[in-house]
Parts: sequence; structure tokens; C-alpha cells
Amino acid sequence: MNAIPDTVRSSILFILCHWFIFGRGATEAMSTFPLTWSDKSFGPDGPWQAVSVGIGTPSQTVALYPGGRWSSTILLSTICDNQTSWSSLTTCYADGAGVYNRNKSDSAGHDAANSEGWKSWSDASLSGWASQSVFYDTFDIGLDTKVPNVSLTGLSDAYQTYPNGRNYPIEVGILSMGAPSLTHIWGYTMVFIGSYMYTAASRRTPSYSYGIHIGSAKLGIPGSAWLGGYDKNRIMGETSSQPFAPFATNPGGNLVIGLQDIGLGVAIGGSPWSYSQKSGLLSASNSSLIAPVTVELDFTRPYLYLPPSTCDNIASTLPVTFNPDLGLYLWNTDDDNYRKIVTSPAYLSFLFQKDSTNNKNMTIKVPFALLNLTLESPLVSEETPYFPCYPSDNVYSLGRAFLQAAFVAEDFGTGDGYGTWFLAQAPGPGLVDVSDQTIIEVSSSTIPTTGNSWEVSWDSHWTALPSSTTTSNSTSTTANSDASTSGSRGLSQGTTIGIGVGCGVGAAVLICGLVCFFVIRRRRNQRHLAAGVNSQSTEEGPDIRSVPSGNWQHPPSELRGTDHDLYYGIAEAPGSLPKKDNQRYELF
Repeated sequence: MNAIPDTVRSSILFILCHWFIFGRGATEAMSTFPLTWSDKSFGPDGPWQAVSVGIGTPSQTVALYPGGRWSSTILLSTICDNQTSWSSLTTCYADGAGVYNRNKSDSAGHDAANSEGWKSWSDASLSGWASQSVFYDTFDIGLDTKVPNVSLTGLSDAYQTYPNGRNYPIEVGILSMGAPSLTHIWGYTMVFIGSYMYTAASRRTPSYSYGIHIGSAKLGIPGSAWLGGYDKNRIMGETSSQPFAPFATNPGGNLVIGLQDIGLGVAIGGSPWSYSQKSGLLSASNSSLIAPVTVELDFTRPYLYLPPSTCDNIASTLPVTFNPDLGLYLWNTDDDNYRKIVTSPAYLSFLFQKDSTNNKNMTIKVPFALLNLTLESPLVSEETPYFPCYPSDNVYSLGRAFLQAAFVAEDFGTGDGYGTWFLAQAPGPGLVDVSDQTIIEVSSSTIPTTGNSWEVSWDSHWTALPSSTTTSNSTSTTANSDASTSGSRGLSQGTTIGIGVGCGVGAAVLICGLVCFFVIRRRRNQRHLAAGVNSQSTEEGPDIRSVPSGNWQHPPSELRGTDHDLYYGIAEAPGSLPKKDNQRYELF
């Protein structure tokens, strides 16, 4: 073998040194950022998984459900003292996820004007009160990364009233993943974690975006939440891309999509029903319900909020009993079919419009194993399995029960009010051990499909029924309803590509060239964004300065309706919210 000339060796060493000194730093500066998940799970209607963050200076550890927009909603320590509405309870359930003591933080800001006070809300099925205020503080999101001046809505007292007339406390807050704006102006100019990580952090993300799969605490599917990208192994097959609700519609960023149908199916083996597949459950027995029905995917709510007739249609195929006190269906665990349904490859399918078109569909399958959830104290005196369909009129959404089985990503673009969100089938317990982090580019319009097999991801968990249990009178499903199951059972789920040693020099040159390309493009993007940000992006974060009231943007948070408000019906100045009849909401 010929010796490598000294000049070539020197060039190689120079390239590698340049890569490690400059290129490596540039890559780190544009890398995806993982959020840390709490080692606890939360109820009282889950169990649900949450991410862990530190708030304030010094940092106070709090668990929050990820997936909110605009202000993050946190529970203040006074919520355990001000049990004005649920004083009959002796336990402060908010302590489980952690509460935040504002008086112990040196970096907490003052209340935004007109943001403090009791806010009421009510509709035909649920009402509540919350004492809240809007301010800012520093977030510690892990990996030695702190985000200053983050927009917060703090709840010092809150409750929600269930159909039985009893008041129950709030247990877990919500972590905002961003908004269709780089800043939040309400008396002060505040930021979101995602926008700061994109524009000002020392370890910047490649885009103002996120990717989430909340997984399942009960089945051991760990959660996945990334800023600036996503875990590719959380996508099973095809993806759907659609615009989110723009900023101008208020609150903006909502994950809305057309729902064509709901059905039943069995992935492999026999069926617990007298058919292997059944469609038409969305609108059967309700001639006034015309598909597609607009639904919102919502991480801040726990249930499947569907038309009463739809919940009844689904329930008629299951061993469940409706509980009017809670507005939910309880599993009849003594029924032989209960165990067959929740342990077999049986699933509830949701047929959506794909890519915002009328001629393409995609299906997300939710195994009934994920819909065998548990009610706990204080809702019930002892743990009770339940099916999470909640009858709702006029406004429909799919909460965490559905999102256990779905991958969601959202790209806020440049924060100009418009962007895209993405939906895909998420895996079961079998394909989540190794993360394949993938970048979301600025203003992405698509996310690539994968060859991952959904069935393979569940193989080790479910128990197929004997094929003889399925009778011959199977009901055919809607066309394309199985479109989301793509890939082959024989496909490898994690292919590793080896690079030969002899290609090292050429690869190093190529890498340096790519680094230069991305650095130049990054600088152009930052110059473009800097002109539109109403604050100074520094390592310390945007300047916190007062803004004249005439320039205030919308108030925060888990806001659905015509304002960026705390929740439906908790009206924050300015503006009021429309009445939403017969819809049950959590109060965050």
C-alpha cells in the first residue's frame, strides 16, 4: 500500500480540524433540541405523560403537558392554598406535577396590565373559574439551556365542574410549543421557547417548529418532543400536510383537519366482532352530520370530543356503559369481549382528508389498548377503566386519547402568522427505543414518508385472536381507509449506512462545503427575520420593555375561540369569546 504524501496528510488534517472547530459548532448551532420527559405520569383520566422543565431563578421543576400555543399555563403554589371551590378535598393534586412559587423566583416579571383577576366561563355541560395573571419568567429546558422572558399564564386558583355538579381541581399545566408569531406582546414583549431557540439561543434550532408523539405511560411507549425537528422513527408510513389556522383567525396555530369517517378494524388474526371491519360510525344515524367534519387535534384536552350520535355508534359495538355524572363511557370489565378487544389487534380508525384535498384520504389507527384508560381520584373513589369518548355538540376535537397513536409536527415558518402542520401514524411499543432525529427546514411544506410498519411496532404487545372468531359477514370499509398502513413487515426499521474509510477525504470536503452552505443560508434567514422581530434578539433574550396598550397583541394561551385566551370562556381583555354549547373543556 502506497504511503500518503505529507502534503495530502496535512490537507486532510486541516480539513478535519476545520470541521471540528467550525463545522461542528455550526451543526450544533442548528441542531434539533429534545425536551425531557418526566419520570411520572398524571391523571385523573390517563395516565398521561408530561415533559419536565424548570421555571424561575433558582429553577423550580414542574411537569407540563406539551403541545400548547401562545402562553404556557402553569399552576402557582397558591393553588394548593386557595381551595375555595373544592375545599372538600384534602389532597392538593397539583403537587404531583409540581407547582411554581413566583415569590421564590428572582427572574419573574410583573403582571401584564388587565391580565389579573377571576375569570369565569360556562356552557351547557361544564363551567369553572380561574384566578389568573399573565407575566414572564425564565425556563430551564435542559442541556444547560435557559430561555428568558417566556410568556406565562399563572393560575393561582382554578376548578372545573363536571356534569355531576361537583368541582374538581386542575392538576397539570400546559407547555406552549410556540405560536404563529415570534413574540407575544401584552404590555411586555415576551417570547416563546420555540421562537427563542430559533432566533436567539446559543444552540439554535434550524426552524421554528416542533414534532411530538406523546406515547403511552400505561403501555410503556415513551414520549418524544423535539424543537426544530422530530424523531423519524415516530412516523409509520405516509404523512399528511395541511395549513394550520392562521394568526388572523385567532388564536392561530390550531391543528384543524377534515374528518371523513370513523371505523373499526382488526390488524391481524380474528375479530372480537362478527365482522373484521366496519365503517360509517361518524355519521350513521345522524343525517344532519355531513362529512367531512372539521376537528381540531388538541394536546391540552384528554378525550375524543365527538358528536353524541358518533359516540353512541362507537359505544354500541363495545362492552361499555355511559356514566352521565362524568359524561364518559365505563368499560364493563366482566364482559368477555372487554379483554378480547383491549388486548387484541383491534383498533378504532379515523379517516382524514389528506393534504387538505377532497380526493385523498389517510387513516390513523388507534388500538383499543390505548383507549383502555383509567379514572382515578378525585373523579372516582377507586380506579375505573373507561373509554374516552365525550359527547359534544358543534365543536369537535381529538385530545390526548387520540394523540397517543398519532405523530404531530408543526412549522410556524418565519412567525408571520402562517404555516403548516403534519400528521402521521405513530408506532406502538416496539419501535421507539432508538431515536432518529430529523430536521424540519424553515417553512417546510412536507415531511417525508417512511417504510416503517405499524403492525410490526405492535407485534410484541397484542395477542391476535384465532381467525375462526371472525364470521363471514364482514363489513367493507370506506375506500382508502387503510392507507396509513404502509411498508412491509420484512422491512428493517433502523437501517445503518456504513461509510468506507477510503472515502474519508472526499466526505470531509463535502461536509465542509455543506457546512458553509448552511451557515450562509442561516445568516441570510436571520437577517431576514431580524427585520420583523419586535425585540432585540440577544443571548439574554429579547428586551423586556413596556409596549403602549394600543400595540398589544392578543392575550395567551390554550386558546380556542376568537381570542388568545386562557381557554374557551375564560375571557381575557381585550375581547370576549363566543358561547360553545354542549362542549366539555378542561380548564387550563
